[in-house]
Amino acid sequence: MQVSRRPAWQALAALLAFASYAGAFDCSAPQISINSQQDATALGDCGGAIDGNITLGSDASGEIVFKNLNENFRGSIVAQDNDRLTRLTLKGDSSIQTLFLQNLRALARLSFSDVSSLGGILIFKDLPALTDVDLSSLQNASGVQLQSLPSLHTLLLDPNGLAVDGNLNVQDIGADTMDALLETGSPKENVSIAGIPRVKQLSYSLESAGDISIAGDGALNLTLQRPPGTRDDSACTIASLTVSGLLALRRSRSDGASISNLTIGAFTVRSNAFEALDLDVDGLARLYVLDNEHLSTLSVPPRAGDFSWREIIITGNPKLRLNSSAAPPKPTPTTANLAPTWVWPRRDVQTMVFEGPFDNSFFKPFVDLGKGSKRPKVLQRFFVSSTLGQDEFDCSALDDLRKAGVLQGEYSCQHQTVPGKSDAGRILHSVKFLMLCLAFTIFAMLA
Repeated sequence: MQVSRRPAWQALAALLAFASYAGAFDCSAPQISINSQQDATALGDCGGAIDGNITLGSDASGEIVFKNLNENFRGSIVAQDNDRLTRLTLKGDSSIQTLFLQNLRALARLSFSDVSSLGGILIFKDLPALTDVDLSSLQNASGVQLQSLPSLHTLLLDPNGLAVDGNLNVQDIGADTMDALLETGSPKENVSIAGIPRVKQLSYSLESAGDISIAGDGALNLTLQRPPGTRDDSACTIASLTVSGLLALRRSRSDGASISNLTIGAFTVRSNAFEALDLDVDGLARLYVLDNEHLSTLSVPPRAGDFSWREIIITGNPKLRLNSSAAPPKPTPTTANLAPTWVWPRRDVQTMVFEGPFDNSFFKPFVDLGKGSKRPKVLQRFFVSSTLGQDEFDCSALDDLRKAGVLQGEYSCQHQTVPGKSDAGRILHSVKFLMLCLAFTIFAMLA
């Protein structure tokens, strides 16, 4: 049997070439450029700590696999503006800071299945060919941005969910589920979700957060719930919640009961397809119900009269017909949660705007609160535009409140305004001043 052997000079040349290559690769550099699989392999052979950031260059192509980084690597991985990279794989858990991938036109698969945490943020942006992402061990990240991933069909996350400590931004992705991102606990700061046409059912776990905006395409069913294991009596405060393009909106615990101790600063309900809206919350300062074509009922809890209201704007809901009450009865076991009426605020409000098929009976309990100094006032703006028409809506009672100083600031009823109490006072003061000036002028002329 013959054994083929390379000449000694060839073996020596290969060894010298590898030594030269390894020596040229600086494992301690603050920025480490990876342009080939050979670079990625050499990085895994560094042996010591790697604190620099890894940048995949424009020459990187095909599949790049990182091995043996493990706890040695504590930097970020960045890849952008590359048309040749098709697959990116990292084997072994690493203390990655930020994972930033943008404008990689050919990238189809990403597998970081052993990575359990990100000290920074995860950004996948403008990846048109990406179909499969495996982050099945990732448990937490400081922030997540998924944007313009139209081909994404498979998004594998930890079965127990991904905890996001910062912002979550999801826009224009092709995945058909996002439950692992949202079911086990919401991000602590701001959330923006839009452009998810293949997602039909979305469960969002409510925890105290900043601004939350969720937009569907008219077929999205959204359920707001408590995270598993969370006490229902724990307080939850959301700075603002905006929902649009929803087919249905539900709020419940896992056992079907209503959520309690939920306070929302501003709640915007815009251009949805559902017919009923239940505002079963414990606190609300601003409410905007705008352009919901099919909305016919709106229910509030009896305690809504004591909310610290600032703005109430209800416009563009052609089927919404409301009754109202100024002092609902005390809650009973059967009426403790919701009242099928609008409850008028019992404190001063900055703004009230009502446009739609409202009749005089809706405003009567508000008018009947009287004109005394202790009744609640509207301080900045009060607009009423009933689509029932001029002949079916009488503004005289509201005009009287305006003249009595109850409706201050800007005022309009059926597109007409009348002077308020302060306006009349200013007019009288101006007339008296002009008369005084005229008297002084005449006196001067006679002298």
